[in-house]
Amino acid sequence: MEKVYETIDYNMFKNLDGNRIIRDSHVRSLVDAIRKNDMKLPLIVNKKMEILDGQHTLEARKILKKVVQYIIRERLGIKDVRKVNASQHKWLNQDYLMSYYRLGNKEYAMLEYFVREYKLGIMFSVGLLTGKPRDPDRREFMDGKFKVTTFNRADEYAKRIHKVSEYLPFWKHDKFMRALVQCFEHRKFNWKLFLDKLENKSIKLQKQASRNDYMLALERFYNHGTNTRNRIAFDQFEPVPGNRRS
Repeated sequence: MEKVYETIDYNMFKNLDGNRIIRDSHVRSLVDAIRKNDMKLPLIVNKKMEILDGQHTLEARKILKKVVQYIIRERLGIKDVRKVNASQHKWLNQDYLMSYYRLGNKEYAMLEYFVREYKLGIMFSVGLLTGKPRDPDRREFMDGKFKVTTFNRADEYAKRIHKVSEYLPFWKHDKFMRALVQCFEHRKFNWKLFLDKLENKSIKLQKQASRNDYMLALERFYNHGTNTRNRIAFDQFEPVPGNRRS
């Protein structure tokens, strides 16, 4: 059985590089829980006193001026921390992003900049930056294997999406952005022509329920009044069980 130590010296503990950022809301909820029923759950630290699990618990016990229980496990690292925390209090995309970013991963530094600059959402940004806007690989992202492959194109698409925001209130709807990117990638799509249509007839584009509906709406919007040979037609729709596009 592992030995459980106790201390009131909160400063002896250190943050582990790459661990997730402290969330005030989670600390507050733990403060309330400890006040109601203090189960005295121990922190897990390594021999350097870096917290592997329980950083929110430490902050809550500081606020309450409570004794801290802790267990020392010598051979655990940041990868083990991610696995432990994910099974207890789920890591969000932001946690994974900032974990790798704070460890100095240049690919995640580019992603962090892109997300901060354009505010289009983490997984949508991952899709743009990897050339997979329809199906970004979250497992690769979580495992630290994310690689930027299409930065210039992603940057151009992000700028276009923000331009669209001047005309459509639902521009940031995830399903709309994904459908819009598919428009951008169509070989016949002309950005200037699309922008001209938005400036004159944006009211004709309405919020839809699905990506498929957005694609149909964008196809009709773009083709209305457009020369036949310059019209676009999508043939890659998301499958809908029991339904086929005629």
